[in-house]
Amino acid sequence: MTLQGIGSLNIHLFELVNGLACKNPLLDGLMVLFARYLILILPGYLLYLWFSNSRGIRRRRLSILVLLSSLLSLGIAVGISSAHYYPRPFVMGIGSALLSHAPDSSFPSDHAAVLFAASFSLLLLRSRRSGVGFFLVSSTVGLARVFVGIHFPADILGGLGVGLGASLAIFFLREKLDPIVRWLVCLYEKVAKTLKRASTARQAGL
Repeated sequence: MTLQGIGSLNIHLFELVNGLACKNPLLDGLMVLFARYLILILPGYLLYLWFSNSRGIRRRRLSILVLLSSLLSLGIAVGISSAHYYPRPFVMGIGSALLSHAPDSSFPSDHAAVLFAASFSLLLLRSRRSGVGFFLVSSTVGLARVFVGIHFPADILGGLGVGLGASLAIFFLREKLDPIVRWLVCLYEKVAKTLKRASTARQAGL
């Protein structure tokens, strides 16, 4: 398939998904909610891993590696967007935009890159149930951002590719990163213990 053919298919798929917008207020509201806020599941999950008491060291190490994968994917996505501008659908006058968005580069999707990086990172680090769950969340966010008219399907696939690449990079570098990761975990635990002792001493003084 030629580049022109791929571009036509991209626009056609966008029109199929975005064409469902503005027909059901409930569906529109739900998709706007997903497109804008569902990404907040990631920081919430990372905080849960960090502060979970069971298997504390392992889970904190996992949370750092997943965070690194997501940050790396975001950096790569921003770099690609800065190097090459591709207009968003509403800039091209295509479809219906349910969300206001800056007319910056559409490709790749930062949201998709960050969430898919977390998904693949969890899968690679053998947290399969969470990885599958995040893959479903990532796909839902990607679909929603096409539905609300601020991304093309190719942007989401590009984000998936970036997320996969970033998660693989962190996975293969995990042993070299491990000393830093363990130092961060140990530092947190020392600070937490110090604060706990200070709080206990303060309460005893009262």
